[in-house]
Amino acid sequence: MEPFPGWVDNFNGPMGLLVGGGTGLIRTLYADTKLETEYMPVDNIVKLLIVGTWNKGISRDANTLSIQQGSKYNHPQFYVGAYIDIGRELLWEDPFENKIWYPDGSLTTNWLYYFINVLLFHMVPAFFLDIGLKMTGQKPRLFKTQRKIYIANMAVKHFSLNEWHFVNDEACKLLKKIPSKETKDFNFDIMPADYQSLKEFYRQCSIFVKVNFLKENRSVTKRNSIITKMMYVMHKSIKTTCYVILIWSLFFKINIIELINRKLLGYWNGLE
Repeated sequence: MEPFPGWVDNFNGPMGLLVGGGTGLIRTLYADTKLETEYMPVDNIVKLLIVGTWNKGISRDANTLSIQQGSKYNHPQFYVGAYIDIGRELLWEDPFENKIWYPDGSLTTNWLYYFINVLLFHMVPAFFLDIGLKMTGQKPRLFKTQRKIYIANMAVKHFSLNEWHFVNDEACKLLKKIPSKETKDFNFDIMPADYQSLKEFYRQCSIFVKVNFLKENRSVTKRNSIITKMMYVMHKSIKTTCYVILIWSLFFKINIIELINRKLLGYWNGLE
């Protein structure tokens, strides 16, 4: 990919989610994991624009409207869930150094479940972390960041819960018109063909972001590896403890079984 594998210039799209999830900021998203994605490398789109302009300039029907869709319609499709799996694998194999918590989370199409997760795992931790930042003389910023993440997710929810298919037959025809000597430089049909190549593509992007945007080490240091594993153990331990406390509260403190039986018996007797 141009100008070299892994190059990105912003945190928009999948890379923003990878960085947000990898640093522990994003714990939940309002999206459907079963949707097919339409992510395209920007250099493919730029090449398509160049080739389309060239073709229009040499064609005899210059006044005819030409539409070339830059899409993955004729390529192997990857679901959103595949990107999530790749992100989890990369963040374990090649974790970011600066994390506020172990990278984990979930996607859901249930808005109420999503909103509860936002409150519990985004807003509440950000509130207390901001208090800690303020006490140490630093500017509180996490709560404001989480608010922006929530607003952004709500703004794109129509696209994260629905999918479209853009037929690119005209672009495929245009590809065949490129002179053989120019194919290497202007081929706009370069895409990852399978899971492993897609994973390697995002690994290169992740490394580029780590080094150039986050100013971290290219390779995984021993300290980073140890901290990541410690965070993983702490994360799982806290989750397990919370589940145990919840189950204990429901079955022993509140006695949820007896409460349900009482309600059912009351309803049954009311039918007689």
